[in-house]
Amino acid sequence: MEEKTILVLYKDNSKFYKASGKDAIVLNYLFDYKISNNKAGFPDNVIDSVLNGLNENEISYQIIYVDKNPIIKYFDNNRYEEILEKAILKKKTRELIDKILDKLNKLSINELNDFLENME
Repeated sequence: MEEKTILVLYKDNSKFYKASGKDAIVLNYLFDYKISNNKAGFPDNVIDSVLNGLNENEISYQIIYVDKNPIIKYFDNNRYEEILEKAILKKKTRELIDKILDKLNKLSINELNDFLENME
């Protein structure tokens, strides 16, 4: 049987759901949740909104709880990998833009004007 890639959410006894690695990147892409230390999370009061978004995008997922059985939702046309590719591209683009802005912020006004003139 072919193994399917799915998004995994973890829910411990806190009021937050968490995802890590590639799953955090997907959450960032779909819901704009901040990634910190390779993890993203959201409060438990928005889980319905997150699940609706995953369902609308046909992303298979599993929620792992510490105190009850997991919830698993599979889509025949699981789009996890497709969405992940888009998410990684967006993340890389954002990182490049941040680098450019950092460099531009270090320029004097004259250097910035010279830079803009050379772009035209």
